[in-house]
Amino acid sequence: MNIFDILKDFNLEGIKTKGKDILDSLKKIQCTGEAGAGFVKVTVDGNFNIVSIDFDVNNELIKQDLIVFKDLIIAAHNSAVEKIREEIQKQIADNFFPGLF
Repeated sequence: MNIFDILKDFNLEGIKTKGKDILDSLKKIQCTGEAGAGFVKVTVDGNFNIVSIDFDVNNELIKQDLIVFKDLIIAAHNSAVEKIREEIQKQIADNFFPGLF
């Protein structure tokens, strides 16, 4: 089979529709990253927006060292973003290249 036969059967509309469906579903994904052994938890959505930040308000670290606390929030956010990226890659691979990865 040559390239022209492959292109003749190429379903661009189907790919567009599937791509839109995948993007819509990715917006609904949420992942939570943690830092400081779970002391700070940040949840992000499929658009990489922070949905929530959770932490133990009674922990002495907040009272004593806000700089470290801010660093933990950033680290937890970065962890959550990495998880979202991995999930997006997985879903795209599963939807466009099933069984390949």
